[in-house]
Amino acid sequence: SGRITGTFEYYQNNTKDLLILFPTGGTGYENQYRNMGETENSGLEASLTYAVIDKDKYGLNVSFNIALNRNEVKSLGDMDEISATSNWASTDIIRDYEVTVGNSIGRMIGYQNAGRYEVSDFEGYDQDEGWILKAGVADASQVVGAVAPGTMKLKDVTGDNIVNAEDMRIIGNANPKFN
Repeated sequence: SGRITGTFEYYQNNTKDLLILFPTGGTGYENQYRNMGETENSGLEASLTYAVIDKDKYGLNVSFNIALNRNEVKSLGDMDEISATSNWASTDIIRDYEVTVGNSIGRMIGYQNAGRYEVSDFEGYDQDEGWILKAGVADASQVVGAVAPGTMKLKDVTGDNIVNAEDMRIIGNANPKFN
């Protein structure tokens, strides 16, 4: 009786000649914008509406909708990757988003949390040098500053007992699985 209606839609959108800030050393300028990026967005959208009450002078409808979107970077022109900084946490974080060909826009890059430094992670305390880490305990001082009991400990992914930019990994994605 026409009380149930709905839609189902699929889309695919390719966008070319996106503006990308491109480094231009030796020109007198640090960067220039160039039309060289390409992305693809594809997804599904579905909606369903049910007329619970359908009278001449009043009515009540219940609706549901869901959308899934996936994006992929198809090209960055002459570049392999772009790192971006959101500046949400601090100026110490140099980059927290990474854009690479074949992956989605919105991939977050960063360090993995390994808890906090405990007193048992240190040999002791020296007046001149501060807290001295035990052998085999990863040193995150290049990232978090001087380490002491209670300081955030970061995961040493490379296994060299030093936490630095080489230990950064993809830690999240800003894109929702569905809306």
